[in-house]
Amino acid sequence: MTRRDRLRGRRFSVGTQVQAEIRRSCRDELKLIYEATAFSRETWERLAKLGQTEVLEASKINPAMRDLFRVQAQGMRFEGAVGATSMLAFFRGPGRLRARHLLQRALREAFGEG
Repeated sequence: MTRRDRLRGRRFSVGTQVQAEIRRSCRDELKLIYEATAFSRETWERLAKLGQTEVLEASKINPAMRDLFRVQAQGMRFEGAVGATSMLAFFRGPGRLRARHLLQRALREAFGEG
């Protein structure tokens, strides 16, 4: 059993408003699901400063749909919907631990805990 297999399913807090769970990942990626009450547009705009951002403004096509954000930066990629309760993050490569700490610090700041 690898270390990654032992960590799978573990949950931990990122500040007081965000929870994270380590999920099964493929190859050399680490996959985490971050959960909060809601990831607002303001939160996504703050997180978007971490890297190159793609936004699918689905609400302009259909008001019932949510806008989607995908951010790519060195060592990480994360994505989710505006107003959703979860965000999916992938970390890979030699800088993945530093990237994870950077994202978690940004999450704490975005939720007013930094």
